[in-house]
Amino acid sequence: VLPANFVVENFSHRVSERRILKFSIWFIIFGCFGILNYQGMYYDILGVSTYGDFDPDDTFDLKHLQLGGAEVGHLFTKKMEFPYDWGYGHIIYTVFLCAVFMGTIVLEGVDTSIMAQVTPAQLNTCVINSGLLATLIGTLGRVLSDLMITLSALLDIHVFVDFVNATFLPLLLLAMGCLLLVSSFYNHLV
Repeated sequence: VLPANFVVENFSHRVSERRILKFSIWFIIFGCFGILNYQGMYYDILGVSTYGDFDPDDTFDLKHLQLGGAEVGHLFTKKMEFPYDWGYGHIIYTVFLCAVFMGTIVLEGVDTSIMAQVTPAQLNTCVINSGLLATLIGTLGRVLSDLMITLSALLDIHVFVDFVNATFLPLLLLAMGCLLLVSSFYNHLV
């Protein structure tokens, strides 16, 4: 985290922080698009459209379900999940998860810097100052992200819901919403 903040601080002397902010959001979007399990998404969409009223707790019926001419049981891995993108899952997951992580670390540094520039001086003399507000907002963000991961794990109980897609598809939509907000208020940012 500290080397990323050091690089962002040095880079912000040459480039506007607004551009770094927009670039880091694009980096998160790129990472989310890369990390999605497209093979699992294909099987999930095909399975939900074919067997919408399927009971995920009934494993007996699972042996008789067919997707694309193959039994669902033969498509699963040893952990009873659809495979992650044709065998390249570990490499893809690691690379793009690092991209999402780096984008969020850079985004946090730029957000903190912009907040320090626009915070009124009288707010820093109170007990509730900008540092405390940044800590509280960061904690709230971590709580909400943990809640999102927990909900993704609960959705993963169903056989036609992929955990990776259930986690990163909402993150992709949130990042796109943030990019829309930054783009619409780009000229008003510091």
